Amino acid sequence: QWVKTAEGWKPRSVELDGDGQLTFGVLSDAAARDDLAAGFPEVSPDTVFESQQPQSILAKLQTTAPFVLLVIDYGHEKAATGDTLQAVRGHQPEHPLTSPGEADLSAHVNFEELATVARALGLAVDGPLPQAEFLGRLGIVERASKLMAANPNRAQTIESGVARLMSPNGMGVRFKVMALRSAGLPVLPGFDAGA
Repeated sequence: QWVKTAEGWKPRSVELDGDGQLTFGVLSDAAARDDLAAGFPEVSPDTVFESQQPQSILAKLQTTAPFVLLVIDYGHEKAATGDTLQAVRGHQPEHPLTSPGEADLSAHVNFEELATVARALGLAVDGPLPQAEFLGRLGIVERASKLMAANPNRAQTIESGVARLMSPNGMGVRFKVMALRSAGLPVLPGFDAGA
């Protein structure tokens, strides 16, 4: 995470407060990110920008070429500001620094950054598409109908599961799907224009 300060965009740090508890701070002596200043010139102080910095992971994957990486997660298609870091422990949300190592941490995927880095490494990029569109292209409705007909006692469960995945007010739009593939590999089903 990067935080907008009076001196520019600085990386967020984890520090100890006066009571010995973990807290977020800012690495004030770190170099500022000029690209963020140019990309978000009008944001207010304390605005957060998140970057997954996927360069090293994608570079390692390239050594196993050919490969395909299918990313299905919540996130935004275009780079945006906002603090999406969250922690969940025992199905309950909590502050990300409350239980280090005991809670599941997640943040929205920056699909634009992921695609930009992948293309710079020579990878082909398909998407992102909203999850509902991707699953629709793969025939989720037809498959669910067949499953419901073959399992009438589970039809309600199957139908509600598909509705949850496809919901325009939920996972169907909030979740995006992107494929990264070695150059020369064909477009994956669900991404091809004829689908």
